[in-house]
Formats: sequence, C-alpha cells, structure tokens
Amino acid sequence: MSSVSGTPRTNPFKYELQLVEGMVNPQFPSWALAILMLFAIMRGILILICIAIMVIPLGKGHASRKKHWFLFRGVYPEPGRGIPYVVPNRSMIIVVCELFSSILYLLAACENYKTYKHLGLEEGSSGWFLVLWYGLTWLPSYLGIMMSAFSLCYACLCDVNGNKKSKIPQLLTPAVYNSAWTLWTIITISFMAFWTFRMTQATSELEASCLHLMRLVQRGADSWDADPSQPMPMRAMSAAQLSLARAIQKAASVIDGWATTWVVLAVSLAIFYLFTVQLLIRMLKQVLRKRLIDSMAVDAQWSSPIWQELEQEFRFLFKSSILVTLSILSQISELAFQTHSARNLTDVNWRIGSALITQLPGIFMTPAILVQSWRIFTERSEESNFQEVPMVFDDKKIPEMTSQLLGWDTTVCWGREMDLDVVNFPGLCEVQSTFSKEREDVDQKEKRVTLESPSGDISVMRSITVTHEEI
Repeated sequence: MSSVSGTPRTNPFKYELQLVEGMVNPQFPSWALAILMLFAIMRGILILICIAIMVIPLGKGHASRKKHWFLFRGVYPEPGRGIPYVVPNRSMIIVVCELFSSILYLLAACENYKTYKHLGLEEGSSGWFLVLWYGLTWLPSYLGIMMSAFSLCYACLCDVNGNKKSKIPQLLTPAVYNSAWTLWTIITISFMAFWTFRMTQATSELEASCLHLMRLVQRGADSWDADPSQPMPMRAMSAAQLSLARAIQKAASVIDGWATTWVVLAVSLAIFYLFTVQLLIRMLKQVLRKRLIDSMAVDAQWSSPIWQELEQEFRFLFKSSILVTLSILSQISELAFQTHSARNLTDVNWRIGSALITQLPGIFMTPAILVQSWRIFTERSEESNFQEVPMVFDDKKIPEMTSQLLGWDTTVCWGREMDLDVVNFPGLCEVQSTFSKEREDVDQKEKRVTLESPSGDISVMRSITVTHEEI
C-alpha cells in the first residue's frame, strides 16, 4: 500500500482511494468479460444437455425408465440374501451432479461479470465472496465422477477368466463397497464445509478492513477538498492499511489451503478412476477376444446383440474416460494456478486468470457427458435386435459381467436363465425372452414354451406365455 503523498494542488487521498479500489476489485478489460460470457453460455448449453438426458427416458416407455431413471440400485450377491451392493447409476448420477455443478459455474460466471465490470465494491456486495465459488463449483461434479468410478468398480467384480483366487471380489464385499463410496463422499463434503467456513470468515474480515480503510480515505479526501491545511488522520489510516494487509494475507493462506486440499482429493480421484477404467477395459478386451473365438464356430448372423452393446460400451468407455481424466487434470491445473494467484490477490492479471481458468473443466465435461450417456440417446423404444437368437456362451460370468456393466439384466439374451419368475440380478431391470420363432406346447401343468433357433431348441420354464417387451 503506497503512502499518502502529493502536492497542495492535487488531492492525494483521491489517488489513494482509486488505488485501494483497483487493488481490491479491479475492473476487467472487455476481452476478459467477453470470455466470461462465453463460458456462461457454454454452461447454459451444458445445463440444457443435462436436462435433456434426464428427460429422454421419461418419453421412451416403462422399460427405458426402469433402466435409466434412477440414481442408485440395490443389487444382492444372492437373490434376497445379505447386504446389497448400493450401486450408483453411472450415466444418470454424473448427469445430475454435473447439472448442479453447471448451475454453480453459471452463477459464478455471472457474478464475476457483474463484479468486475465496474471498479470498486460496495458494502454487502456478493463480489466479496467470489472466491467461495472457486471452491464449491466443482464439488457436485467431483462427487458425480467419483460415484461413476465406483459404478465401474462394481462391474469389475466379475471374474471373466474363471480365476477363483481373485482377491477383488473377496475384498470388495457389499459392506466394504458401500462404506467406501459413502465415506469418500462424507470426507469430501466435510473438507469443503470446513474450508467454506474458513473462507467466509476470511472474506468477512477482508471486507470489513477494506471498507474501513476506504471510509478513512474518503473522509481524508473530503477534508482535503474543504481545507488542505487541516490535520489528517494519518495514524488511523496507517493502522487500517496494516489491518487490510493482514486480512489479505489471511485470505491468501486460506485459499492456498483450500486449493491444496482439492489437489489431494483430485489426484486421489484421478488415480482411482484411471485404475478402475483400465481394469475394466482390460476385462472387456478379454471378453471381446472370447467373442471373436466363439464367432468362428457359430454363424455370425445369430450372434447376440449384447456383443454389439459391449463393443459400443468399450469404445465409449475408452473415450469418455479420456475426457473425464482431462477434466480432472484441468481442475488440478486450475487449483495449482489458484495457489499462485492466492499470493497475488492484488494483481489484476492473476484475478483475470482465476476468473477464467475456473471454467476450463466444463470444456471437457460437456463431451464426456454426451459420450457417457450414449445409450440413453441412441436407445430406441422398440429394440428388434434383441429378438434375435443369441449365442449360448458357456462362461456364465460373461452374462453377469454385461449385466453389471450395462446396468440391466442381460442374462436372458444369452439363453442362460431357467426361471423368469426369479430375477437373476435383483435390482437390475429384467428383460423377458424374445426370440425369432416360438412354439407353445399345450401343457397346462408346466406351461412349457419351446423356442426354435438354427442352433437348436432352447426350452424356458415360465408361468406365463412369452411376450415381447420394449427395451
């Protein structure tokens, strides 16, 4: 803070007042404000995309709503026994969380634009608490990515190689799985609540110190205009300057601690997400390799459509994981930038950088959400492909793995189930058997339905007649 100095012809307090206003809340150049508005528009578009993804299943019938319109599902390791796995719906949970995060980002961009469009601040202005947006805007998005990773982690529990010595299913029991993502969520929210409280205190002290100094400087400017020979309250002004410097230093240390906490959480999430995705992609590669071997012995035209589902899931999972990882890395870069900008709170260039770089993760999350929700967009209300005769695969773990990955019971499409009255995977959306040709034997006791296929007859025990169901 510069000392008050000047000549009798000029009012040094007016210069000091402009200096304080420019230091605490500088006016942004027009190009920076234009970029802020572009980011706000981008976030508005992302909000519309999220709403569209959430609404689409409502117009596609009961089956589509049952497959997609939920946030969590309980899946029992054994039908009706023990503690269920509470599995987040990967596609929907990340959309809902990103919707809330985008709303916060949009509000932050608008508040930044309104605050930095003019020089200086007024008492009670929300601009004092803009730094809170920097710490809270990414919280819903972070939780969505974390829960999405745990949803993928659940799909990794299947052992497609038949290795019974695998430790992952043994270690990741329902109690451990549910506790892991619940504790992660609680710890993250607790840390953010702590730093929000600290930051609110710091910004309140900063606001009080700055406004007190501005009142003293304004009083000195008015006294100078009235009579330059009158004594000025220099001692009180120096004390106010020192108090403001301390408040700025305290706010900078809180910002630095908050950003460091976010870096630790983001790096932990990136490691867990990448480990889970690479493990799942490796499993999918093994399954698709088995499919290639199996297709040599079976006519390709009768191959199960679930194979196409898995191939698409493999491609989109690979692409979306790259985009989500880039979003996490951009957030880490933003947080690293915040640790440096916290030491230069009075520099307009650092303030511009903080306002703009905080919007960068949304550039990657928009396409990531579109890719991750591909099944909701591309799914038709009537899937005739699922009425084809499936390949009967000997490895029962593969139907189980596809059910866990796709989020609905696909076992009937593999010709594996024996009793459709008992859901193979409780909590998942069951799909009734629908094949190309059917012949019902008149037998009132058992009501057996015999299904014909080029690869042989498949008999399914049912208590009712087989019907087609929309998927």
